[in-house]
Amino acid sequence: MQQSDALLRCNEDKDKYAAESPNILDLNDDCLLEIFKYLTIQETFGILHNLGKRIDNIAYKRIAQLKSLNFSLRDPPEFSPYQLTVIGKTLKTLRISVGYSLNTEQFITRYLKPLCYHGSIQDLTLNYIQFNDAYKQCVLKLAPNLRFLDLNFCQLTDGLLQPIVESCIRLETLSIIGNYEWRGKSLHHIKSSYIKSITLELNDLCNNEVEAFKAKRGQVCLKVFDKGRNTFRTVNKGFETNTLIFSL
Repeated sequence: MQQSDALLRCNEDKDKYAAESPNILDLNDDCLLEIFKYLTIQETFGILHNLGKRIDNIAYKRIAQLKSLNFSLRDPPEFSPYQLTVIGKTLKTLRISVGYSLNTEQFITRYLKPLCYHGSIQDLTLNYIQFNDAYKQCVLKLAPNLRFLDLNFCQLTDGLLQPIVESCIRLETLSIIGNYEWRGKSLHHIKSSYIKSITLELNDLCNNEVEAFKAKRGQVCLKVFDKGRNTFRTVNKGFETNTLIFSL
């Protein structure tokens, strides 16, 4: 009998302690989100679908705090395509250096398509790629929201660039240096009334079209590198300055 009474008191004390002990889930959502800030995005994904809908919602808010993603395909982030789709929903800036020798199809399927799926990115940089129709379709997915577009060293042609600049109706800044098959005709198809700055590199094919665009769209600041990028000139509202680039 005494043993039963002792066991009963023990259970009562345990229940009382459990009721009085603080629980992290007793915190409000704002406090929990502050705690989640100490987790990496990868760690946050590890919590998803394990602790209930409320925690999932807070985890998604933590993931949405990632606004900029910058990486080289030689050292890519360890996210699954699904995770990249979630990240891309609220991502604003994406900068990727790809590398000409790396697998284009694998990169597009594994990384670029998921990140571009929701079309929220406003600042896009893709460098050192063999640009093709598959890349073009990914960029077009973002076109309505793009403000900044850097396609340096992408082996662009006018046929690939023209539909992009026609669709980027809010584009403010364009950079396309290191594209030696580009003839410059696509400049005349830029539709954005917000365009402020274009950085490009001359080649043997585009000089005349660049000069024609400069005369027609004098309000746009042009930063023009010579072939080989030894010098560049800035043309802004009729004023032109020349700069020599020193290399050690």
